[in-house]
Amino acid sequence: MGELINRITVYQIFNNFFPGILFGTFISWLFNIPIDNQNLVLLFFIYYFIGMIVSRIGSLAIEPLLKLVTKWNSSEDYVQAEQEDTKIATLLQDLNTYRTLSALGILSIITLGIKQIFCSSLDSRTFVMVLSASLVITAIFAASYIKQGGHINKRVNIIRKKKNNEKNSDF
Repeated sequence: MGELINRITVYQIFNNFFPGILFGTFISWLFNIPIDNQNLVLLFFIYYFIGMIVSRIGSLAIEPLLKLVTKWNSSEDYVQAEQEDTKIATLLQDLNTYRTLSALGILSIITLGIKQIFCSSLDSRTFVMVLSASLVITAIFAASYIKQGGHINKRVNIIRKKKNNEKNSDF
């Protein structure tokens, strides 16, 4: 187990494990499902798997929606820019975390709605508080994604223009 933990990257912690813990705990609280804290290895894998699902939903469903709001460079431009500016890789990891946490907020809203419609509902005060918190989390991280994406695009554009100027000066 120790070797497995040593292989986990910071990216995996923030985009899989951390959202998995948050969403798993939310589901446990919302549906009154007890968490077995005795088997930490099993709990680790369950939370990690839940987080992977949240992250993939963010990548496949949320990211295309968020990308409608901002202009993006081509993947080739990012790859070339990362060679010149190593900070871009870190900024992209943060961007993916914001996307995953936006997905977490949206999934929380959907799950809360399912609970209210199909199961015993929460009292109205709790429902409003949880819905409000989920909406705020979604809005904060969606806005962070858009802002961070714009910042990354500016860095990529600077490098792309610099390379274009170098090519033009060679002639």
